[in-house]
Amino acid sequence: MPQKLIDLLREHGTLAKLMAAEVRLALEDPDLTLASVAELNKRIEEGQQRIRALVDTMKASDAPQAAFQVAQAISELWEQLIATTAYNARTLQTLELLKPEEQQGDVGPSPTSTELEEKVA
Repeated sequence: MPQKLIDLLREHGTLAKLMAAEVRLALEDPDLTLASVAELNKRIEEGQQRIRALVDTMKASDAPQAAFQVAQAISELWEQLIATTAYNARTLQTLELLKPEEQQGDVGPSPTSTELEEKVA
């Protein structure tokens, strides 16, 4: 396998591992926001696109099968990271919807039916 290809695969693998560590740390943050998860997901998708582009280049240059196996493993890591961030984004969206109205910007509890009737009368 050419050294340049080995170096590229090593670089892609390192980037994927660094992103995995970053995702793990972000998900441990109790103040994680949906915007943060969206930004992580964007960066993860970019990483996955880069490894796909490398695979396309490898196909064009008839790279050895071992290189494709390494690239597949890297691609699978990116896919796992995408699934993880997507799951957490859905969880955050659900939690946001379940927040009491007071925490969603409402200034107080909803009026009771008796209070509404008094206002109308």
